[in-house]
Amino acid sequence: MPYEDGVKKRTPNDIRDLSRKDLAQWIKDQGVANYRGEQLLHWLYRDGVGEFAAMKNLPQDLKDSLQKEFALNLPTVVTAQRDAEDTTTKLLLALADGERVECVLIPETIKEGFTGPRPHRKTLCVSSQVGCAMGCTFCRTATMGLKRNLMPSEILGQVLCARNYLKAIEPEGKIRNIVFMGMGEPLHNYKNVVTAIEWMTDPKTLGFSKRRVTVSTSGLLPEIKKLLRDTHVQIAVSLNATTEKTRAEIMPINKKYSLSKMMEYLRALPEIGKRRILFEYVLLAGVNDSPEDAKRLVGLLHGLRAKVNLLSFNEFSGSPFKRASEATIQAFCEKVRRPGLQVNIRKSRGRKVLAACGQLATEFEAVSK
Repeated sequence: MPYEDGVKKRTPNDIRDLSRKDLAQWIKDQGVANYRGEQLLHWLYRDGVGEFAAMKNLPQDLKDSLQKEFALNLPTVVTAQRDAEDTTTKLLLALADGERVECVLIPETIKEGFTGPRPHRKTLCVSSQVGCAMGCTFCRTATMGLKRNLMPSEILGQVLCARNYLKAIEPEGKIRNIVFMGMGEPLHNYKNVVTAIEWMTDPKTLGFSKRRVTVSTSGLLPEIKKLLRDTHVQIAVSLNATTEKTRAEIMPINKKYSLSKMMEYLRALPEIGKRRILFEYVLLAGVNDSPEDAKRLVGLLHGLRAKVNLLSFNEFSGSPFKRASEATIQAFCEKVRRPGLQVNIRKSRGRKVLAACGQLATEFEAVSK
């Protein structure tokens, strides 16, 4: 049985739900050599096998114990939708209990100002929850409500499924970046997300650089501090407004953690150190895209090592909001630019298959509404 802080607890259903510490303890409890644990990790993550019986170099008694105590579930691909314009691919995945989530394979761009993709380098946008409880009014996922948190195995399963899918259609393709910007608020599912990150960034498993894993949050302040302390991944804060009134209207979390409180909190965090915080700002026509908003945004970020991603709103059926014009976005960007503040206009990817930022909601939910 795995342990946490010396206390015996229930064995998770899926072995990929275990932390490295718990897995090491389980291996030790079996009375086998430590290197067997490394062999197991290779099968689980490098090879991504779907059954314990396929782990050929493990002794039979260890495979029997694994089979008895754990499941080994991978999500299954229900549909794969590819945007013909930019090759972004959205995968609808079915989980073991029948719930569904979406993840998105996005081709990388070479640099700012270059619109052509690096065809073989991909960013994978993963989900952390089935649905979301944050209620942001410009986000399609919010229309689902929160169904449940994803377990570490289900988050990692998205990476393994996307890798398998990519290998089948584009053998030379490679996932280089992971962004927790899919369905759900990652920091609302803190423990499971951090366990998944532990395996994603382990050199002996999935091996992603910590610099290439980004966690987006609507602003759960205590959890931001914990994430900065517990990991070295990148953090992105969803800002989207420059006044308390507007942010409260479009992001209900502002009623608990106000804009002013959030900015004061971030400035005071010793954990930030020399890190640059990414702020995301979705431009909604006539709501938060005025020259006055641009001026206030500069003031809000004064004194912070900050980077700003400006995003077009990605429209979906039933939304009251509209995209800001390209001219408005460009003018907003120019007003925000200043020495020491990096500002990018992030191109929407996968809009034609509802795979762009703020558009994710499972096909099942979209049909049932």
